[in-house]
Amino acid sequence: MFDIERPSQTFPITTERFRRSHIYLGWLKQMHHFIFVKKDWIKDRVHIDKSIRYLLETCSSVDVVIYPEGKIPSEAFKKEDKEYAESKGLATFKHLLHPKLKGFIACVQTCRSGGAPFEICEVTVAYKGRTGNCAYKGPFGGIQLPTGELPQEVHFHIKYHPSSSLPSSDEELGEWLYQRWRAKDELLVQFHKTKSFPGPVQKESLMKKLEMWLAIGIWAVLIGAVVYFWIKVPLLMAVIMGTTALIHYIVDKRFDGWERVALRRWERSKKMK
Repeated sequence: MFDIERPSQTFPITTERFRRSHIYLGWLKQMHHFIFVKKDWIKDRVHIDKSIRYLLETCSSVDVVIYPEGKIPSEAFKKEDKEYAESKGLATFKHLLHPKLKGFIACVQTCRSGGAPFEICEVTVAYKGRTGNCAYKGPFGGIQLPTGELPQEVHFHIKYHPSSSLPSSDEELGEWLYQRWRAKDELLVQFHKTKSFPGPVQKESLMKKLEMWLAIGIWAVLIGAVVYFWIKVPLLMAVIMGTTALIHYIVDKRFDGWERVALRRWERSKKMK
């Protein structure tokens, strides 16, 4: 995560299929300016650069969230990653996948070109199973919420890297990220042995727990309200939701998404100045 002057707004980078496959959730993600990529590097490099520049100019503070692995480290993906590492003569990881370098390097260089100092917030996440051991296999998703198949504890190890400490060239940045991934994998190996990360421990405060339960309560009320109105006035709900879905579909097909509409307006405004 690239942190430019905390506290800040958060803008994750994700793949295009998460917009195409979720009409309403995808719409919300676009309105919050998620940076969608198409897995076409020539186009994605331009879009990442343009999106981050737009955010730097229009927001007082920004967090850009990037997941360099690109995939959840499931057993199948770990097997593919091991074969890839062996074919390239790279060290194999026990808990992680090898990071994709291009997107990370593009984000660093674009943030650096903005002139303002920034930090990379490196977050390592580990899960402690409900039985008290560290063998919870994950990965986690919405399906685990109703079944209760969730970890007993979630541990975060956070480390900040100021922009002044980062190497300057693309090649050195790629090697820096690779070495950080080796250190992260070793950190997870140690976690599974000791059941904790090294360093000072800060537990979740009561206020944070109350905020979480408040958020769950609000979502429950909203979902209940939607179900209630579908039962009471189904025709009206069908018109409202159908109209919003149609608008989203047209914008998605005609203009390539709401976030790209915002980028075009921003580019036009710059040309007019």
